Amino acid sequence: MRIDFTNRVVAITGASSGIGAALSLELARQGTRLALVGRNQERLNAVREKARTAGAEAETFVCDVTQRAQNEKAVEEILRRFGRIDILIYSAGIGIPTFYRHFESRPIRAIFETNVLGFLDWLEFVLPTMQEKNWGLIVAISSLAAHLSTKRTAGYTASKAALSNLLEGVRKGLRKYGVRVLTIEPGYIRTPMTADNPNMIFPMNVEKAARKILKAAEWGKSVYRFPKIPAFGVRFWECVPTSLKNFIFKSQKHMGI
Repeated sequence: MRIDFTNRVVAITGASSGIGAALSLELARQGTRLALVGRNQERLNAVREKARTAGAEAETFVCDVTQRAQNEKAVEEILRRFGRIDILIYSAGIGIPTFYRHFESRPIRAIFETNVLGFLDWLEFVLPTMQEKNWGLIVAISSLAAHLSTKRTAGYTASKAALSNLLEGVRKGLRKYGVRVLTIEPGYIRTPMTADNPNMIFPMNVEKAARKILKAAEWGKSVYRFPKIPAFGVRFWECVPTSLKNFIFKSQKHMGI
């Protein structure tokens, strides 16, 4: 069944920038009631004012998703303000390069706390209201990187792989409660997080990405991967034998790549 976003209460984490901000503004133009969640009050206020200018009801909720108590408080405040949460869009996410000469686990732990564990908190606190109504939509931003790890992205890609696999099981478990789960796996999107990356392949404008994500949600998709060419390439790479992958990486090293 097609989803109409008009008057739906949507909580968006990571709403102060990047994909979260773009989704907020796109939803604002569709008459959605927005709960904008993020760490930076000033940036949240800027998104809120743009959303209100577009005609939406929007409020801000400052929250660090790595802090369980803050997550619980934010959900409670949203419920007091709006009375319900129809849709959760978990867009909060970070990426930190992995280094090996002086390897540290803390950066990878930080990635998992934001990209995976924070989502678990929000899922726990939001689900009861959705299950009570026997309707809800969970949208989480994973990545095509969930299927392709490199030495520098090991921590980030592992977190996205964990998130995608978690969502697969959660989707099956929540089906009988009327709660849909949508996994979004984009390729390179032009956001503040990717601003310093000169090697992006088929990068997409964040506003266009937001429209594609909402269209996938509107039409009830379960998993949506885009753009098409990188999505196909990543899935093809998964079928390549490990021995051939190792040969390719070794050849790159010899060539100085």
